[in-house]
Amino acid sequence: MPDPHTREPAREPLVCLHGLGGSARAWDRVLPGLRARHDVHTVSLRGHVGGEGFPVRVHPTVPALVDGVEAALDAAGIAQAHLVGNSLGGWLAFELAARGRALSVVALSPAGGWLPDSEEVHRVWRLLVPAHDFARRADRHLDRAVRLAPARKALLRLGVEHGDRLGPAEAAAFLRDNARCRFLRPLLRSAIGYDFTVPAPDVPVRIAWSARDRLLPAPRYAERFRLLFPEAERLTLPDVGHVPMYDDPALVLRTILEVTAPGAVPGHAGDPANACP
Repeated sequence: MPDPHTREPAREPLVCLHGLGGSARAWDRVLPGLRARHDVHTVSLRGHVGGEGFPVRVHPTVPALVDGVEAALDAAGIAQAHLVGNSLGGWLAFELAARGRALSVVALSPAGGWLPDSEEVHRVWRLLVPAHDFARRADRHLDRAVRLAPARKALLRLGVEHGDRLGPAEAAAFLRDNARCRFLRPLLRSAIGYDFTVPAPDVPVRIAWSARDRLLPAPRYAERFRLLFPEAERLTLPDVGHVPMYDDPALVLRTILEVTAPGAVPGHAGDPANACP
């Protein structure tokens, strides 16, 4: 029998950061596996479903989002954590690492890989704003709109490769989170002129790009991360879309734990065959 006086070693904190127009529920499929190894915290970003609003006289910008996450870490008594982010959440993870808050960084298809006012960031605007407008107009009808699997695949294709595999309730929640993000436009507008240039963190970094990313395909958006973080490990995650937690949670779990808790999960997301070119 185990000694009742023997305490388990403290688990290192791990913080999950979702993308623009998403919510903390994006991590639901990987949370059980993460919680088996870490003290896990999911942060709802300011201006998003489940998150606080922006303080009075604080404009909705990327730095203001970073301030909000840092305040949440302080409130939870977390000085440093393993930072795991998808899309905008990956960008924020690097910004937080630059403030000394990271034990490691795992970025899944991170945003920010563009120069200010470039065609790449304007392309993101042209994709996300119409999708957001559609979700807002259809908000009251989303439960009916996603009843059929082909409809789910079509409506979620910008973020999820296999949207038809999600249940109707999960698909409707995904779209409704986007519809109810009140600050999507101003946050995107601030990103257009923002120069994402931060020092490379002195912690383990893994950047994993979704092979079927329609929003931020690696050929267009990965090079800036290569320049900023030349020592980072790079992977390509096969057969997943921009928000890979929905398409293959087991693969995403391995991708994270191989960095944050080496040896915790069998299998090798980090197989050299999956390295980014």
